[in-house]
Amino acid sequence: MWRRLALLLIAGAIPLGTLNSNDECIFVIAVRPDVLLILDTSGSMTYDTDPNHAGGGAGTGDDWGGPTHGDGSVNYPGHDTDGDGLANDSRAYKLKEALADVISGARLASNLGLMTFKFHQDGHSEPQWLDQYYYEDPMIEPLPEPITIIDTVEYGHVFRPRSRQCWNVKTEDYPGWQYDSTWTSVDTTYIWCDTLYDPPRLHYEGCGCMYGELLVAPSAPSSADSILMWMDHKEDHPWDLSNPSLINKELRFRDTRTPIGKTMGAALQYFRDERIPRDLAQECKRYFVILITDGDDNCGQPNPVPAAQALREVTVNGRVHDIQTYVLGVAIQNPNLDDIAEAGGTEHAYFASTSREMADALGDIMWDIRQKAFSFTAPEVIGLRGLRVGYSDRIYIATFIPSRYSIWEGHLKAYQLPKSGILPVDEYGYPTTEPLWDAGDLLRARDPSTRTIYTNETDGSLREVSTLSRDDFGVPTDEIKDSIISTLYGDQYADLGDIFHSTPVLISDPNLFYIDEGYYQFRLLMKTTRPWTVYAGANDAMVHAFSNETGEELWAFVPRDLLPKTQDMLDMHGYYVDGSPFASDVWFPDHKQDPEKTSDEWHTVLFFGEREGGTCYNALDITDPTAFQFLFNFTDSLMAYTWSEPRIYKLKILIEGQVRDRFHAFFGGGYWPDTMWDFNDPINTGVKGNGIYFLNIWDAATGEDPVPSCYVVTYDDADPELEHMQYPVAGSPCLGKTGETRAMFLGRYEYFYKDLLWIGDMKGQLWRVDMREPDPDNWTVTRLFVTNTNVPSIHRPIFLAPTTTLDEDGQRWVYFGTGNRADPCNATEDNCFYAVKDGDHGSYLTISDLKHLSPNDTYDPAEPYSGWYVRFSDYGHGVGEKVYSSPVIVADTLFFTTFQPDVTLDPCEFGSGIARLYRFHYITGGFAGDQPYEEIGAGIPQTPIVSTDMFGNTVLVISSGEGGITTIKGAPAEGKPKRTIWWRDIKGGPSRF
Repeated sequence: MWRRLALLLIAGAIPLGTLNSNDECIFVIAVRPDVLLILDTSGSMTYDTDPNHAGGGAGTGDDWGGPTHGDGSVNYPGHDTDGDGLANDSRAYKLKEALADVISGARLASNLGLMTFKFHQDGHSEPQWLDQYYYEDPMIEPLPEPITIIDTVEYGHVFRPRSRQCWNVKTEDYPGWQYDSTWTSVDTTYIWCDTLYDPPRLHYEGCGCMYGELLVAPSAPSSADSILMWMDHKEDHPWDLSNPSLINKELRFRDTRTPIGKTMGAALQYFRDERIPRDLAQECKRYFVILITDGDDNCGQPNPVPAAQALREVTVNGRVHDIQTYVLGVAIQNPNLDDIAEAGGTEHAYFASTSREMADALGDIMWDIRQKAFSFTAPEVIGLRGLRVGYSDRIYIATFIPSRYSIWEGHLKAYQLPKSGILPVDEYGYPTTEPLWDAGDLLRARDPSTRTIYTNETDGSLREVSTLSRDDFGVPTDEIKDSIISTLYGDQYADLGDIFHSTPVLISDPNLFYIDEGYYQFRLLMKTTRPWTVYAGANDAMVHAFSNETGEELWAFVPRDLLPKTQDMLDMHGYYVDGSPFASDVWFPDHKQDPEKTSDEWHTVLFFGEREGGTCYNALDITDPTAFQFLFNFTDSLMAYTWSEPRIYKLKILIEGQVRDRFHAFFGGGYWPDTMWDFNDPINTGVKGNGIYFLNIWDAATGEDPVPSCYVVTYDDADPELEHMQYPVAGSPCLGKTGETRAMFLGRYEYFYKDLLWIGDMKGQLWRVDMREPDPDNWTVTRLFVTNTNVPSIHRPIFLAPTTTLDEDGQRWVYFGTGNRADPCNATEDNCFYAVKDGDHGSYLTISDLKHLSPNDTYDPAEPYSGWYVRFSDYGHGVGEKVYSSPVIVADTLFFTTFQPDVTLDPCEFGSGIARLYRFHYITGGFAGDQPYEEIGAGIPQTPIVSTDMFGNTVLVISSGEGGITTIKGAPAEGKPKRTIWWRDIKGGPSRF
């Protein structure tokens, strides 16, 4: 189904949840932390927070709150006891509501445990269940008859009456009363119920200064369910010990002292003697305490402050564990709680009075814990970035340092290359020479107030971010707005964020090999006037422009659709401008029927997606990097996360009966996590991204073409081919031209038109679009190859752009590999690499149409196959290996990289793996060397970058996340530079270097 779309210029972001990158598995250990909740269960927690009620005593004065005699249990809720607002709810009730909210959301991120104050005396330490007990109404004499059993409560010992009168009533009039006549302690538990109130109110008296009692040990996720049962305001069959499955206990609060120090000591003893020694993940797991109280410790020793300090130095098996303590003060503003938090390593206490405030504070604490729980195994992650085709004297390397902070420290370094074209590196693959500049270091040394950071207004004009309002960010207060702006400008965190999945691009002189009307004069002008500039997208929400000469930032740009999302960076690391910028020189006609191109109509366009950061593409006019312009922002309801890296080429398009040239951006619909839809029924379960886009650049920027700005091919149940376009098209496209030959003279205009496109989807289908007709309604869309027809449950997704070339006989080949790039540490996949003959085969091809090349086998073009494929498990590596770069063809050799994750049962081993570079003959599939591959280090590899040295030798440069940089130098190109240029032309448009 063809969808004709008008361009969507959007003012705000499409609401999306945060998408975490599974690539982080190669350098992040994310073992769920243990979090022990210590709850103050003293009687003051049954007080409310109404300052008009007298007798509180647990807050900042005796006038802060009064008794509700309710703790959130079913018969004694303490909820709105006077019917006049939430201030009259008991603290216990509010806290249970907040905890239920937060625990439900944190159950999969943490192992939660629960400890409370202990109230039993020695000799009665095990709880006993009472099936009846006495109550009295002090307002009514004699006592009402009959006495109704209205509650059952878990105690540490049996009830002792509070007065002789009650004693006589009990023993004489109610012989069924359970009373232990041998019990003589004065530290006993009492209950009274005033039956004049509805709901009833209760009051317990406890046993004084005891220590902590563990109710729920941390585990996941069952411990969260157990804690929630203590908070659900219900008590089902609490006395029926014969059937434990029916028991639903409820957390109760007693009128007793507040033994915070003793309870923290009990927590230390639990971690040191029980939990940590038995924990298989103790070498990498973090342990935390959250203390929730409404008052000071009033039991003397030990003091909570040194108790919190002691928790930070718990030694088990020679390893010191830093167990940090968070503090939440309920209906209290007490500096003593700040002292406990500071001693516990969490800087300050949190304070709250309402359920919402408590939930927000606990949510902030749980998020902070989640960030601290990450272990970053790689001190610095390295990635090779943009390099020019042909000889270049400079190479760019992007690195970042992952951390628990919301913005990871990013670096972009430029290195001078020697005449050999080989960057000197040490035994680990890291450069041994000093960089010419490091854009990250330069930004960190710069006064943030001197930076120029723009965003776009809805009318397309530029505006400095520092002048935006809170409405622009979608936040409720100026304080939050100011914090966001401060973060963006680098006042609080790293000035340059991580350049993770984005590949920077250098814009230098226009393409020497591209020929078109007016382009020669444009190239001369740009060569003499335009400064070389490096553009990079980063996860600080910006695309940055850096001077190639000095590394200084010229300006940065925040897409407007990301503005509301920037509030997330105040608390957590996220993904923003995570896609690679793509640049091309584009002709902007003066009018829709303009037949001629002149030098002043050529523009350089920077086009970039957000990958995991969002569902939009943005375009900037960077013809003059010192005065760039915003062109447009594009998305639609079908778009998924913009993983697909666009390609920009020229098409012949029918416009009002005339065939005209128009430059288009070609890209897939994007990546949509398969957890958000059903692979067996994608269309009916909310799939996104199942489309191929053809975006008219000039009309998207101006709106002046009468034809639609964008054509989309997507699912159509009435079309026998398009009914299979049900899966996200996360890969990038590859384009070619029919009728071209390897000997085609590059100076012919016809060479630079494209009319064929190939792109893969997450099902493993390789789509082919024939665009030879100028009317898009007459384009033909078919599947060239399907990888998974024999076993429908197996999916070999295609995430990367194919590569195409012609053999000596003029036969076109298409090369691609499979592997779930969204989950690189998945070790269960059995992936392949394919070399497929293009053409009209009458139906799609499968592996039965290709020759399976086992190691040392080759393909003969005379054989009755439509190509060949290799399965990585045939090389003895097991499963899990996946293709991680688009193929590159240099001379007659095909290069591509793979990644195979480590398989480990140790929870503290991070998911690293082996990066490999494969080399095959592009037609026969034979080894291009003694072995089909070489291991190039640990971590995820980048796409190989091809260049030449000063003497015409081919230089192939690859990097892996931890393996550093590998340089492979080949033989002189023997007068065939067209083969390297061929690869670059597939990769990009006329001016991408």
